[in-house]
This record gives sequence, structure tokens and C-alpha cells, in this order.
Amino acid sequence: AIGVATSANKNTAEQEWAPFLAKPSPEQIEKLNIIRQLAPHSRSVMADDVCYTIPCLDTAIQFLTAMNLDQDPCQDFHQFACGRWIANNSVPASASRWSQFNMLRDEVNNVTRDILTSPPDPSDFKPLTQVKNFYAMCEDLGAIESKGVTAIVAVSNSTGGWPSVYGESGFSLDL
Repeated sequence: AIGVATSANKNTAEQEWAPFLAKPSPEQIEKLNIIRQLAPHSRSVMADDVCYTIPCLDTAIQFLTAMNLDQDPCQDFHQFACGRWIANNSVPASASRWSQFNMLRDEVNNVTRDILTSPPDPSDFKPLTQVKNFYAMCEDLGAIESKGVTAIVAVSNSTGGWPSVYGESGFSLDL
């Protein structure tokens, strides 16, 4: 089979994967070898329309790590597709349910928080700097409490007001 090392033909990892990739990087070789370990029965001849970028290989590893290839998909497809993930990921005490979507949401929230709390950089585009500044203002609870509702009323008024709650002649926000 193309690209598969045998005991009689001991190729380097780069030689082994070269038929599929023009010049595989060490990271690609490492990930392809992980995929081969996770799915040893997969075909050894790779298709031309398969994505070999690092994100694609990472995604393949995630899927294969979650799958229970020992399970017959015709008997229990859920166990086949998710069996290892279920066995290796218990529901945290703080959650009523847990899935890869929850993990992805948490990861996105953490990355977003890291971006928003990082100091503004001169290379940041203007909207990002504005969002970082706005987020910092929202997190400054001391300033928010000292200003009371006057700041939000000013913002509301500058954007056309909130007529169902506040009007010049009617309801007053002064407590």
C-alpha cells in the first residue's frame, strides 16, 4: 500500500507521508501518526480530497478520540460515535448536562475573555479597541455603582431614549 511502512521497508515518517503531502511538517506527521494509532484499521491510501491542514487533523483526532471503534455501529451507533468521550468526560458538579458543545462554549468564552481583558494594542483595529474599553468599563463595578443610573440614562437618551420606560414629562428615575 502506498505510504505505509512495513518491517521490510522502514521509511522515515516524512517519507511515509510524502506521497500525500508535498512536504509534510513535523506537526502534520505527528498528527497523522496519532490518527493511525487511533484508527489502525483505516485505509492506508489517502484520498486527494482529504484535508491535511493542522486544524483538520486536530478535528479528526478529536472525533477519533471520542469514538469507540470496538462497538458495532449497527448495534449501538451512539456508543460507536461517542462511547470513549462519554467514558472519559463526566458531568461537572456545576452542570446538569455536559457535551462537547458545552466544552466548546466554555473554550470560546475563555478565548473571548482573554481577548477582551488583554490590554489594548496599537496594532488592534479600532472596533476591537473600543470593545476592550467598553468591556473594561462594564467590569468596573465601583465606577458603575458610584454613577448610578445617570450614565445609562444618558446613553439611552443619546440614542433616542426608551419611551416605554422614561419620558421627559412622565416617569422619573430619581428615587
